[in-house]
Amino acid sequence: MMKYLKILLALLILALISLLALGCAMTPKKLDELAWKQKVNSLDPKLLYAPHEKEGSFFNPWLPME
Repeated sequence: MMKYLKILLALLILALISLLALGCAMTPKKLDELAWKQKVNSLDPKLLYAPHEKEGSFFNPWLPME
């Protein structure tokens, strides 16, 4: 029984190492910084607070005012 557990553990470790190696072998997506900056600058920060504004003041949606 102990022999099978050692084999199973070895296979599990081998599988984890293989997954890590595959993850490191992938190339990341290229970031187009100019397109990112244009997208960020085109957003209106007021839209972030719009759904959580009542009578001109911001409120926390997780702790609603009574």
